[in-house]
Amino acid sequence: DIFAETAADLFVLDSHAFRRVMAPVEEVLTSRSKGYKSARGTDAGGGVGELEDGLHLPPIGWKPPYHQKSAEASIQLDNAMKHSLIFSALDADIREKVAGAVNGPIELKRGAVLIEQGTVPDARGVYLLQRGTVDVFKAADGEKPPGKKIKTYDHSGQTFGDYELIHDCASPVTVVAASRAVFVYELDQETFNYCVRDKCVQRLKNLETLVHGLDLFEILPPEDRRRLPDILSDRIVRKGQYIIRAGDEGKEGFVVQG
Repeated sequence: DIFAETAADLFVLDSHAFRRVMAPVEEVLTSRSKGYKSARGTDAGGGVGELEDGLHLPPIGWKPPYHQKSAEASIQLDNAMKHSLIFSALDADIREKVAGAVNGPIELKRGAVLIEQGTVPDARGVYLLQRGTVDVFKAADGEKPPGKKIKTYDHSGQTFGDYELIHDCASPVTVVAASRAVFVYELDQETFNYCVRDKCVQRLKNLETLVHGLDLFEILPPEDRRRLPDILSDRIVRKGQYIIRAGDEGKEGFVVQG
């Protein structure tokens, strides 16, 4: 058994991502277990790509939108934000503004498409999962979306839709509601860009540094190492919470951030 002796921030690599990206690692670990030593090449690659530094300051007089919420909805939102590495890292005053700007909870039925691969998020913002399960699909070049399932989000506080805004690109994946009912919050683009984006960029840079310092990932080709920060999921665990139980099927790998 493995459990958290203190509160901890984890990055999670699920089984789908492991099979797609980490196959070379699995081969090396297998070889090592048989007594062979793997040669390691020099990594000339960088991180997840060029991320723009600097503050994104709002125009003079800009104010975030405000969506009235019930007391119960406010408590649920606060709990989801506490479990999000993106939102929990915000300063208290900024987090309060962001919470006011968040719209929801929005209920979605199974099969509802939240994000479609290849589309540009003209008006869509960032989603924060409150409850339910969503599946992430990626179509290969020339294949019609949604393609193959590569990830599942099922923990309160997980976010999606931020990648496109951080990297200013079309959506690389399709995200679909998978459970009977899914409840999400949505934060508009402007509030995300002015209040949250810079924290996300810093988080990616910190994660890039962390990943590149781990021996486990050294044997990956540079292009695969650059992909790691974008396929790892966030998870916050509380003191005493079990992370791995003896006898459980191994579906995830964990990297402790702090």
